Amino acid sequence: MSKPTQVVEQIRYHHWGTQQPQHAWYWNAVAGMADLIGAALRSHGINVVQTKEKFGRACVYIGAHDNEDAPLTLPAERRLYREVYMMALDAAPMLHDAIIDGADYPALARGDIP
Repeated sequence: MSKPTQVVEQIRYHHWGTQQPQHAWYWNAVAGMADLIGAALRSHGINVVQTKEKFGRACVYIGAHDNEDAPLTLPAERRLYREVYMMALDAAPMLHDAIIDGADYPALARGDIP
């Protein structure tokens, strides 16, 4: 039987430096998730340019390889991208909004498009 999971409300600040100390755990969790997603994508050969927490989102920026015009042009890359995000959501479902909102391709990360 799976454990019930409570989704954590996404915490956002629009002005740097106004974060409240009681939210430090959230920023650390989101930044850590961005790093883990980036590492997983890199391990599959996807060109990850940067990972970071930004405005309460787990931002993972990907780029094209030198011999490509755009990232994720191959069906296998798109499948891997979606699988990595699905694994991240399984690992930290309480951070669903932060993970999806920070994806370069949120519809692909959610599985909305093939």
